[in-house]
Amino acid sequence: MEFEYSILAKYLAGKTSAEELAAILAWARSSEKNGRIWQAVVELRMKDAFDRNNTEAAIERALQSVEERIGQKRVWIPLRRALRYAAMVALVVGGALGYWMSRSNSEDYLSIMVAEGESVKRILLRDSSEVWLKGGATLRIPKAFSATNRSVSMEGEAFFSVKKDSLSPFLVEANDAYIKVLGTEFNVRTDEAGHTLETTLLSGHVVLQDKDQETILDMQPGEQVTYNTDKNEVNVRQVDVNVAGVWHLQQKQLEEATLGQIAEAIAQTHGVHFNFADARLLARKYRFVYAKDEPIEEICSHLEFIAPISCRIEGKEIFVSYRNK
Repeated sequence: MEFEYSILAKYLAGKTSAEELAAILAWARSSEKNGRIWQAVVELRMKDAFDRNNTEAAIERALQSVEERIGQKRVWIPLRRALRYAAMVALVVGGALGYWMSRSNSEDYLSIMVAEGESVKRILLRDSSEVWLKGGATLRIPKAFSATNRSVSMEGEAFFSVKKDSLSPFLVEANDAYIKVLGTEFNVRTDEAGHTLETTLLSGHVVLQDKDQETILDMQPGEQVTYNTDKNEVNVRQVDVNVAGVWHLQQKQLEEATLGQIAEAIAQTHGVHFNFADARLLARKYRFVYAKDEPIEEICSHLEFIAPISCRIEGKEIFVSYRNK
């Protein structure tokens, strides 16, 4: 059976499944020549040059590097095609599982989708801007930004960290509205019905626009704007920028939660069980943020700082009581 060289392209793009990787390894072990090719491709991927430099010239240089390593003087056509394919889809730095890409009706765009329930995925765009997609979100991006315009569209919830470029504004389209960006960090969320857009500005400067790209509001850091595109209604409120958008850092955010609710959330993420010495503690309300991979000892220390409690950890059991004055 002939080896599908396009699988090497998927490897370079970080998109191989476990079965495809097994097929590659079997092919690499089948001959010394294949082993040399595989080693060269692995080194190319480890250098990460492919993700950052996807121009035709860079592809040719990468191909030449591989050819030199495997001792071939003439261009290897299958690998050339594989490299070009990978250049088109290698848009992601970081974990590649849990999302998928597809061509849109236009050959100039790609759609990146994160399945509902999957973990947050970080996307590195060609201009070095970053986008974090929550489970259930979709990002539609051009294969290349123009010199004067950087436009993307999205559904679901995403956090953007946009590289500043005064000559090329960054534009996010969502639910018949636009967010014009010069360089900033902000969060965007749309509803499933497609009528409401919520954006929260953490830093920098963004302008909310309607479907005709007429300015609705010039946002300031700390503002959260909800815009109903059907009714043309705008609601603005102040939020804590230290809390807004923390989900993209894989952190759990709890607002006005009782100590009992906080304990329940921690129990789910860390597999522990809380024992409260006094039921009155359960009703106290706090705002609490913690990382899902944060050690339980540090989480308990934070709880002791915000609440008048003492925590005693015994394996998976955590005993909570009023702190002695």
